[in-house]
Amino acid sequence: MTEDLKDTLAGLDAGCRAAAERLIAAREIPASRRVLSPGFRGEWLVAASLAAALGIAVLYAARPSADHVSYPAAAPAVCPGNEYLLAQTGGDDAIREIIRTQGADGGWKTEFLTKRNAAALEGCGRREARVAYRKAMRYLRSRGAL
Repeated sequence: MTEDLKDTLAGLDAGCRAAAERLIAAREIPASRRVLSPGFRGEWLVAASLAAALGIAVLYAARPSADHVSYPAAAPAVCPGNEYLLAQTGGDDAIREIIRTQGADGGWKTEFLTKRNAAALEGCGRREARVAYRKAMRYLRSRGAL
């Protein structure tokens, strides 16, 4: 505290001096209540960040990459995005699901999906699959996709 401030405080009445002393004392934290050491530079924060980065790296390393993902032999009921896997999996359940999801016009959601499903149906020997394949080919010809 500067000498000028000390002179000003000395000139005040007792109530003002007591309030000023409380304010000055409130700025200082007793040594027993100090949380951080005077030389603290954030070492614990750096250590916590490294631990978090290591944990994330372990999680991503344990996850299989897209090259090593294996798909089930038969696709389950239709889920969002599952229709693109049906032609790839083959199998009776997948063929039944492809036929079930075929639109009345003979196609599926996109021309790409229609071509994939038609290729999967082409090799199947079942009567329903041959009918669905012919409908898909008519759809693709009408769209100019063949």
